[in-house]
Amino acid sequence: MGRKKLLKKLGEFFSLDQRARQRRKDELKDILARLKKKECELRERLERETDDDRRRELQSKIEIVYQQRKKGIGMLKELRDEES
Repeated sequence: MGRKKLLKKLGEFFSLDQRARQRRKDELKDILARLKKKECELRERLERETDDDRRRELQSKIEIVYQQRKKGIGMLKELRDEES
């Protein structure tokens, strides 16, 4: 295989890898946006709720969504650091 052909194949390989990482970052951003929206909705419901049991349940759901967002943000940072 000639040098030009080999370099072309190598470039295509890295291009695919980069596109896959970009697609993954885009998906993570979308998921994080949906989680943030859900967290805001849960906080609004918590403010309106008067029942103590229901408030505790909503608070635990908020905490779970918050932790999921935190983990997702960490993953996104890792992907960005890999590119640098």
